[in-house]
Amino acid sequence: MSKRKGLCCAMIVLLLWSQAPIVIKYLSSYFDVNTQNFFRYTFAGLFLLIVNYRYILNDIHKLKVRSLLLPSIFLFLYQTSFVSGLYLTTATIASLLLKLNVISTSLLAYAFFEDERRIVTSKEFILGTTFALVGAVMIVITTGESPSLSNANVVGSLLVILGDILWSLYLITVKIQLKNVEPQTLSSLLITIAGLLFFPITLVKGSIKKVIIAPLVITLLMVISGIAFVGIGNLLNYIAIGELGVAIPSALQLASPLLTAISSMVVFNESMTLSKVVSGFLIMLGCSIIVLSARGK
Repeated sequence: MSKRKGLCCAMIVLLLWSQAPIVIKYLSSYFDVNTQNFFRYTFAGLFLLIVNYRYILNDIHKLKVRSLLLPSIFLFLYQTSFVSGLYLTTATIASLLLKLNVISTSLLAYAFFEDERRIVTSKEFILGTTFALVGAVMIVITTGESPSLSNANVVGSLLVILGDILWSLYLITVKIQLKNVEPQTLSSLLITIAGLLFFPITLVKGSIKKVIIAPLVITLLMVISGIAFVGIGNLLNYIAIGELGVAIPSALQLASPLLTAISSMVVFNESMTLSKVVSGFLIMLGCSIIVLSARGK
């Protein structure tokens, strides 16, 4: 039952996070990097604190503030790096490079956790991840625009790659902390601390008044995206990590380009090409193998 719970949470996270780059890119027309990050994380943190206050009260005696700082800093640096990179490059390139974190996450999981070494080195996990990764690369390349070698694109790409590494480190530290506290408690506190870390840089380089100037529907979209993608997404991902480890939920995220492409077809009436069908088949085949390997371990 616990594995089924973890897989369900991982699938919901996949659905949520597949839409996040689209919304972040859209909001970039109204808010700078720091302002968007600060408000999305602040509202996500407030939401989680309210919803999970009972878990926090039960775990308060187990908490060590210093142990929360490292994952919060990794999360803060990841978000700053990734969103900054997304502002400078295209959503296509960012989506493609973001898939590389499954490699760094799997390597770190193998290095830090003995219980995940059997999963990461299993034939099923390697085969499924390979199929899904090839499909993800194909669907991103065939769906998006041609990459540019402009300075902005190069810098943006490097920032996204840096974000991949920081995200992997963040996931590793989260799994370590989940040994002591509940996912509800940990997600509430880490997201809140990360939001506080964004405040000073937003005062210096951001523009808080833009939230007032922007159309109300845009501000509401930013708030809702923060609660959904940052708050609920991270909470469910913590639960998935607690049940499945870090490698399997990360590998399942390889299906996000397929869901993004499907959303584009629905919203923008894009056509379904043969390459998309083949890419989608490879992604679903790979993720199915990963899911079956997770249920069998």
